[in-house]
Amino acid sequence: MIKLRSEAQMPSPTPKPLRGRSLPGFLLLLVSIAVVALVIERWRGQWALTTWKRQMEAKGEVFDAGRLWPPPSARSLEFSNRLAQALGQLPPGLANYAGMLSGIVLESPGHGRRGSQEPFPPVSHKRSSTNTWRDLDTLIGQAEPALKLVRQLMKDPPSDMGYDIIQRLRTDSIPNLVSVRRAAQALHAAAINDLHKGDLTGALENLTALSGCVRLYADDPTLVNFMIRVAITGLSVDVCWDALQAKGWTEPQLATFQQVCQVDKLLLVQMSRSMEAERGIRLGQLAWFRSHSYEEWVARYQKIFEFVTWQNPPHDALPVLYWRQYVFHPLWQLLWADKEELIYLQTSQQPIMILRETAKHGSWLVLNQQMEAHHQNYCPPIAAWRFYRALPILDGFSGIISGSPASPTAYPYPVFSKAWFITMKNLTLHQMVIAAVALRRYELRHGELPQGFTSLVPEFLAEVPRDFMDGQPLRYRLNGEGSFVLYSVGEDGRDDKGDPLPAVSDENRQNRSCWAGRDWVWPRVVADANADES
Repeated sequence: MIKLRSEAQMPSPTPKPLRGRSLPGFLLLLVSIAVVALVIERWRGQWALTTWKRQMEAKGEVFDAGRLWPPPSARSLEFSNRLAQALGQLPPGLANYAGMLSGIVLESPGHGRRGSQEPFPPVSHKRSSTNTWRDLDTLIGQAEPALKLVRQLMKDPPSDMGYDIIQRLRTDSIPNLVSVRRAAQALHAAAINDLHKGDLTGALENLTALSGCVRLYADDPTLVNFMIRVAITGLSVDVCWDALQAKGWTEPQLATFQQVCQVDKLLLVQMSRSMEAERGIRLGQLAWFRSHSYEEWVARYQKIFEFVTWQNPPHDALPVLYWRQYVFHPLWQLLWADKEELIYLQTSQQPIMILRETAKHGSWLVLNQQMEAHHQNYCPPIAAWRFYRALPILDGFSGIISGSPASPTAYPYPVFSKAWFITMKNLTLHQMVIAAVALRRYELRHGELPQGFTSLVPEFLAEVPRDFMDGQPLRYRLNGEGSFVLYSVGEDGRDDKGDPLPAVSDENRQNRSCWAGRDWVWPRVVADANADES
């Protein structure tokens, strides 16, 4: 009889290997998880960017460049063509003077001579035997038909530049503003030549046209355009000082002089607008970057870098180039471009808010402190290796355009601190011009200088002139001999009671600027240098 084994005694079946059947499934699972993770990563970036922009737009922020720039107009195109034609008629020799002359020749700290009354035209480069007042007057005479047209054009300058910003962003082309700079420099030279001859009427006409150059393209928010207008404001300061030392002004002439100088508040408000424009331009650049290969980006901005700097841009080492071109950039385009844009927008929002507040308090001291704190408090994003932050090549020469040094080590975006300082400085010096004109008007009408600025308001000034270095009124006091001291506290924001001496001794006399003292003091004129027709 056959004896059956119990179930417990039955041998267990040998398990079959699962490796061959489970490995493909396991790999498929991993791939599926990775794809889902990538999709979620991309979606999270898109959602976060869209949500943040929608919230900020509800608060009034504008990110669309098409809304930041005025639409192109036929009038602006006609104006730019006529201006270019006029400047094309200027004699080539005028370039030896235009932009090179100075209305203030520093005698000693706080004291200056009238540039228009020097024996030879005070050019900034080494004077040659041809740099004479007779030569300059001949060139101005040859240029008069062109200058007459420029003066006519600047009576009603257009507020926009007449180009399509969207098209500019596609081609990354920079508006040509050389004609504006050349026009301002030619008018500046003509005004100094008029002052040399004692022609106050002619000088006032050229100074009025020069102020028109500051108002030209006022609604175009481009930073380059803004800084050219700031530079023209600074260019006018020394020739205005020279003009105010001349005898023979009538009070109505000075009232006209003062009226054409009212540009300060306009430029102060436009600082934040230019930063908003920089934001709009960078968004356009990011959009181009994410829609093209890394190789195409490098090729595009290499040409621009060479055009702006006249030198070859730094090149990536081959391993870095290949890594970015074939691995990192495609991943960035797919996964992290939206997050990159969001991080930039969030970081750049604070400088824009700071500049908006600056239009209210008007203090470089406060502006600089807030900007430095913003840069120093910057924290890189989590897993920063996912982002470019500083755009290759492009951010390498942004400081050249803005006039600012390279960004602090940790801060990845362009820093425009020097641009803002130059703006606040030139506006302060221009406020000194307006104050000096009002003081001269008061003296002509009342036979003496006022005891303080409050005596000028509202008859000669709408408000007390401001020192945009610290946001307080400009400093003014009478001297015993009937002269006055008018000054700004300067870059450090500290009132040194009108001390014009430099904080650091300049034994080699390398810094010949009258605005290099502890305080920026409106120079007292010294005797003319017996000008002579040479």
